[in-house]
Amino acid sequence: MQKIIEHKELGRIIIYKNPRTKNIHIHVSYSKGVWVSIPLFSSYSSGIEFLEQNVNKIQQILAKQKKRCPAAARQIMLGASVNIKLITCTVEFIRDKDNLNVVRIAGNKIYYPESWGESVDINTLNGKFLHEAYLRVLRREAKLYLIQRITVVASELPDNKRFMFNNIVIKNNKTNWGSCSNRKNINLNMHLMELDSDLCDFVIKHELCHLIHPNHSYKFHALLNSLCGGGEKEFEKRLKLSRMK
Repeated sequence: MQKIIEHKELGRIIIYKNPRTKNIHIHVSYSKGVWVSIPLFSSYSSGIEFLEQNVNKIQQILAKQKKRCPAAARQIMLGASVNIKLITCTVEFIRDKDNLNVVRIAGNKIYYPESWGESVDINTLNGKFLHEAYLRVLRREAKLYLIQRITVVASELPDNKRFMFNNIVIKNNKTNWGSCSNRKNINLNMHLMELDSDLCDFVIKHELCHLIHPNHSYKFHALLNSLCGGGEKEFEKRLKLSRMK
């Protein structure tokens, strides 16, 4: 059971009744929005009241998360007319005169109602629709490119039999570009598609090196540096700058 309200400062808020909780909790996510969990027999008005008491704190959390938010999400927030360049294509946001209230995808083009204007805030309902549409295109391109690309990169490395992996999973991570498990399964962040292709390859090589060295030891960095032609530190600097876009 849930109720959706449109808050004048925070945008779309979901208030839902949770039979497992005894207290009111607020969950904040810059990309997914704000939702309030209330006990099963509490009134929705109690959730709204608790939300209003914490508006300033929520805004502070959103501001901090905004700095870590993927570049694409902020670009959509700043203006729906902004195009986003991926490794494989450019995602275009196009105002549709004949479209009244629906976001639709055609290839790498995302059409949205002309009535929405030039700027769409990601924290509004319309902004969330646009962002979700973008993520669908991004996920599609990532699955097509990254799974094939890691296979190519691994095959081109010296003594490539050392870099044999099991499964590749594409995820929408918020805290890392990739990871490698003890079972030789590799996760790659679909937002790698927003980086330069050589920087994406660096992250792929980083995870492939974890197949041999599961930690960040001296041997791990020596191997990665050798696979990058001695440029590991430069790639790391660029990667940190990319996180701060």
